[in-house]
Amino acid sequence: MICIEVLSEDRKMVNELVKENTHIQCLVGHKFQGDPEMIQLLIDLSKVAIPAVAGVVVAFINSKKHIVIKHKGIEIKGIDEKNILEILEKLYEVDRAEKNVRKKG
Repeated sequence: MICIEVLSEDRKMVNELVKENTHIQCLVGHKFQGDPEMIQLLIDLSKVAIPAVAGVVVAFINSKKHIVIKHKGIEIKGIDEKNILEILEKLYEVDRAEKNVRKKG
């Protein structure tokens, strides 16, 4: 599972994207100390979901919107259209490898 964080001011864009992608869960997070409120998109990463997730990320990049991908405590920033598919595929491979290890152990 990955988490994509965007600013709450982008709620309209998030609503459009979530409506088109049924495998995305949307949560609103509250920040402390005056930080902007964030919207978190939780996505169960799978081969089928990768193109849809990449489309969501590219839509935010093209709109010059703030976006951060989080996966197992690691934040990925500075994402561009050229490397998003590669990043998502590597995250999927990590998840799949961990699931295989758990099944064997």
